[in-house]
Amino acid sequence: MADQPLNEGRLTFARIRELQADPVQGHFDTAHLREVHRRIFQDLDHHRPGEFRADAPGHFKMRELEASGERHVVGYARGNEIAERLDQVLDSLRGGDTLKALGTKEFAERMGQLYGDLDHIHPF
Repeated sequence: MADQPLNEGRLTFARIRELQADPVQGHFDTAHLREVHRRIFQDLDHHRPGEFRADAPGHFKMRELEASGERHVVGYARGNEIAERLDQVLDSLRGGDTLKALGTKEFAERMGQLYGDLDHIHPF
């Protein structure tokens, strides 16, 4: 009988539940994010748990806009830029303190910027 493929969804769901019960302690910095990634993907070596993606001349993915179905090539930060850029983005949050006093509009704008920055860095 052939080996059954890993059910990545079940494995990662179980690890996320473990994180909910026993969160990573510390500051939400680069080391913290790496540990979260390591714990979620610890059963899936091909995801290189806790390791940034390798450097390459370019990192691109084809993305589709759900509303229109249009497809676009999206470029991400180079592998050798990940650590420095991620440190800058996460340091600017100061563990989330910079978001606490914001009104709804400012919070939404800052979260949109944060999401865009983290998506472009695409560390894992």
